[in-house]
Amino acid sequence: MIEIRNFESDDINDLLSLLHTCFDPRELEGITSFDMLDWYRQFPGGMKVAVSDGNIAGFVFAFTSRGIGWITLLCVKPEFRRREIGTRLLQAALAYLSTQGVRVVKLDVEPESPAAGLYKKFGFDVERTLLRMRKKLR
Repeated sequence: MIEIRNFESDDINDLLSLLHTCFDPRELEGITSFDMLDWYRQFPGGMKVAVSDGNIAGFVFAFTSRGIGWITLLCVKPEFRRREIGTRLLQAALAYLSTQGVRVVKLDVEPESPAAGLYKKFGFDVERTLLRMRKKLR
């Protein structure tokens, strides 16, 4: 059985490990446990964790900025995918943002990401496409 609950500070190492499972390391440059704990302090109800038999199966982070809700870092361990965990995490994130009084929710997703289909099922529309460029400075 999967339980969706709020983030607890003891979850931090599992979440960092999960991030590296779900995302390209270039997307995670600079994200540390201190960053995640700071996000939690700013938006204590915005970090939701999916737990199965005491093990973290996934998580999502939702926050507000200038009256807009944002969903980011939706991540489910590969062995737990296709079990509606992403759906339940997204529902929890949207419920949290609703309590924050936002009227618009945005997110960024790669077009080829499996999550894009999930977001479309929830009624998200493409606002614009973005070309992200990168240059590493020495």
